Amino acid sequence: LRVGVVGVGGISAEQHLPHWKSCPHAELVALCDIDEDRLAAQGKKFGVADLHTDWREIIERVDLDVIDVTTPNEWHAPIAIAALDLSKHVLCEKPMATSSVDAQRMLDLSIERGRKLQINHHFRFDRTFRDLRSFSGEDQLGKPYFAHARWHRRRRVPVAPTFLQRSLSQGGPMLDLGVHVVDLAMVLMGFPKPVSVSASVETHLGRNPNMGGDWGDWDPESFEVEDFAIALFRFETGATLFVETTWLGFHEKPEEWFVRVLGNKAGLHWPDGVVVREQNKIPSERKLTGVDRATPYQQSIHRFAEAIVTDQPVPIPPAESLTVVRMVEAAYISGRIG
Repeated sequence: LRVGVVGVGGISAEQHLPHWKSCPHAELVALCDIDEDRLAAQGKKFGVADLHTDWREIIERVDLDVIDVTTPNEWHAPIAIAALDLSKHVLCEKPMATSSVDAQRMLDLSIERGRKLQINHHFRFDRTFRDLRSFSGEDQLGKPYFAHARWHRRRRVPVAPTFLQRSLSQGGPMLDLGVHVVDLAMVLMGFPKPVSVSASVETHLGRNPNMGGDWGDWDPESFEVEDFAIALFRFETGATLFVETTWLGFHEKPEEWFVRVLGNKAGLHWPDGVVVREQNKIPSERKLTGVDRATPYQQSIHRFAEAIVTDQPVPIPPAESLTVVRMVEAAYISGRIG
């Protein structure tokens, strides 16, 4: 597979480029970024001489099979839609899109053009999560009735404008962190159909000039997104999911994330990897301790490539990623209208 990557900043340089370079099914052929210095540096580091500053040029190349989109959120859908329309396979960083309309168009085009589409919800490939997932069926978990998903940060604001300017990110921690834990909770719950949400989406600390951050300071005047968002989702099955996300807050820990799912036969706890059940009327806990050599990012990219060359379904169905976008979008609407 001949691969072109659009966006060579943080997550791309740290995770996508190295794992495409190591992928036995792929050749890293072309890179694109609007920052010419960064583009040249990554091209040199990964041995890629074909460099572009206009994403339209890279997706129009007839010699590329795969486009990997790692741009700011606002550009995920436009680039992915254009690439799919030109019959490219597409791997896209989360979130799938910033609107359900765009996400639906991505899914529709992948079907119409017969091309693979995967959104990089890489935590699905975490070893502990994969082990927990084996307990999530009717026989083990039973009927899931409640899930609690949290990603709190005390002072960890991603200070780049691509996160804080609404025109680039379209959202704060609910879109940055929430999509991860919502996706994981939904997988363990079996992706029930969401029917309603009540949410609070607010900015409490981000515009305070006296606040500092672990990852550097930011311009309070340019903090255009929320720093706090919570949502309660209800499902057709009667189950509920409560989600909490923050970039800033007076939390006791610098960072905390988890997903907990309760069923009528067991409870599942990630990332602790604990399964709670009952035997002979006595609660019991099982700690999962599997170890993986491959990172979740590596597995996401390598298995996506393998799905293309073997013409098998991608490991993360894009229809599920669309549902996550719809849920998060609805939370923002609920927060806005109260």
